[in-house]
Amino acid sequence: MIALLLADALSAVRVPQTTADPATGVMRDAWLRFQGHLPYAAVALVIVLVLLLAVAMRVGAARRDAAATEAPTRGGWIWAVAPFVLVALAVWPAFRAFRTPEAPAQAPLRVNVVAHQWWWEARYDAHHFATATDVHVPVGRPVELVLESADVMHSLWIPAIGPRQDVSPLRRRTIAFTPDRVGRFPGQCAELCGSSHANMHFNLFVDDAATFDAWLANQQAPPVEPTDSVGAGPVWSGKQEFIEHACRGCHTVRGVTDGPIGPDLTHFASRTTIAGGMFPRTDSTLAHWLLKASTLKQGSTMPGFPIPAKDLHELILWLQSLK
Repeated sequence: MIALLLADALSAVRVPQTTADPATGVMRDAWLRFQGHLPYAAVALVIVLVLLLAVAMRVGAARRDAAATEAPTRGGWIWAVAPFVLVALAVWPAFRAFRTPEAPAQAPLRVNVVAHQWWWEARYDAHHFATATDVHVPVGRPVELVLESADVMHSLWIPAIGPRQDVSPLRRRTIAFTPDRVGRFPGQCAELCGSSHANMHFNLFVDDAATFDAWLANQQAPPVEPTDSVGAGPVWSGKQEFIEHACRGCHTVRGVTDGPIGPDLTHFASRTTIAGGMFPRTDSTLAHWLLKASTLKQGSTMPGFPIPAKDLHELILWLQSLK
């Protein structure tokens, strides 16, 4: 109860992952109900504690006799049943809201989300592209995240959107919601799925219609060609490094390589993070990741590579050009 009181008191404080900053009507309704019930729960807690203290003060060690084991009176049964009735009355409206969601007014945007150790792949199959970690959806339109696992048990939880959903191997689950405001809403794998479980992040971006359409068109486009191809400049050289390096065996860049293991890098520079959301996408973090990925993220299947400084610089220039 103390934790609940603190949660309500700190609800105005913006934290990265919180149910106190909802982005759907269902979660907003649940949060308002929680806030409405909290004062009554606090009063009930005080009453119960006072009664327990009064009983403890009246009952002494000398009264542990047969009278203490008498059958409860009618009033005793009322006190035993009343808490269950009160809890049911408090829970039922929220339960009914979750069990009977509003029918979507239009066809939902469907995104197939595949959980890997330890990153989230997002496939926009209807639009013929895939991305990773950063998932974009339009505000006001129903969305279906169709979840599946490529390896072990995972669980996707985006607190501002709704309850967590387990992602079991060989099964598909769905998170359906309609975002009602623009913003970035972080999520997390909520299942202990391995050594880097805590480093398996998810970024949901809710965009206005124009921004989402622009993002969608950009993701569907082929990768950006190096602007210095004619003179074989450093960006072009970085592309050649990628093609000739072991990177090509794991990563796809449409029209360049078709590696089936790691995240699709066709529009790598349109994302905000790398390493499954673990680090911001900067030149410095990217350099460290390429050189020693397995030491930065425990259990990562991407090994570090001893890339010469000049080649590393050019490779980063090319990757950061893939807007």
